Amino acid sequence: QRKRDLLTTGEMALEDLYEFMEGRPCALLLTDESGCLLAQTGHPDTLRELAALGFGPGAFFSEGRIGTNAINLAALEGVPLCVSG
Repeated sequence: QRKRDLLTTGEMALEDLYEFMEGRPCALLLTDESGCLLAQTGHPDTLRELAALGFGPGAFFSEGRIGTNAINLAALEGVPLCVSG
């Protein structure tokens, strides 16, 4: 039930945020605490690029699978962050 609530609320938030982005070429992702991609929204071209790389609902953003990434580190540290370089 907790994940269902997260998904329901998260999907609405993603849609609202994407509307604010005014069609910019970006993607907004919702993951759970393990880095599993639950939902996404964004520019169609960006979503196609992500899908071609295997990033769709159910994908995991663990360091062991894809290397150092902000989603995994944010889940581990419990704070928002970015990875550069």
